Amino acid sequence: MGRRPRLRTALRSRSKLITIWTLLLVLAVGFRLFQWCEGKTGGRCIEQLGYFSRWIPALLVASIVIVVVRILLARVSRRPLAGEAPFVREPARHDRATIRIRGQVQRILKDTAGEVLKRKMVDLTRTLLKNEDPVGRYIHQRFLISSPALPEKETVLVFHNIAYGRLPLKRGVWLEIQGQYIHQTAKRRTWFGVQETRFGRLHFCHEPLGYIRRLPEPVQELSCRNVLVVEPPKAGKT
Repeated sequence: MGRRPRLRTALRSRSKLITIWTLLLVLAVGFRLFQWCEGKTGGRCIEQLGYFSRWIPALLVASIVIVVVRILLARVSRRPLAGEAPFVREPARHDRATIRIRGQVQRILKDTAGEVLKRKMVDLTRTLLKNEDPVGRYIHQRFLISSPALPEKETVLVFHNIAYGRLPLKRGVWLEIQGQYIHQTAKRRTWFGVQETRFGRLHFCHEPLGYIRRLPEPVQELSCRNVLVVEPPKAGKT
């Protein structure tokens, strides 16, 4: 259980270095070819390159192989392992469950002025009509957290209602968060196309259901490797 994740991480790290060095090498070779072949016909250029021209196809093939390996490793890293925690293995089954997770702020998302105005108008209208529907009504702080409990590069989106106080957030801060998990995944662009995120979002991160608090530093990552299911989803809500 412990060796396979470490092996995958090592392979991914090594493949990143190989990919970077290969791309730099291809760029350097391409620039050198441009210098050598400037003002010459194709045949004369190949003759001038001589023995070195035999390595050009090999470099191109190696680059293609490395890109394919990177794509396969990215897909393998997204497959759930048998030894993973139930939430990490099957997040969809924990829709509407109350969970507790420790993680690090990776990105803070900001609403546009138009979105803020829209939510304020919705709140005012529903207040006048005595409509208690909370959907699309309140302004939230939104941020992405990563965690040692989650696979590499995976994050959870957190919604914090500023009516319960604005959080002093910044990138890199470690937090302990308890709230209701909603399994609404999103799509993100990567070098290898559009991928769907594996996890959804957390909301109701305030009393009486949950909370958000900053962890004292330095943070021991071993204490952050579990996602605690405080309350499982109710029957009929999964």
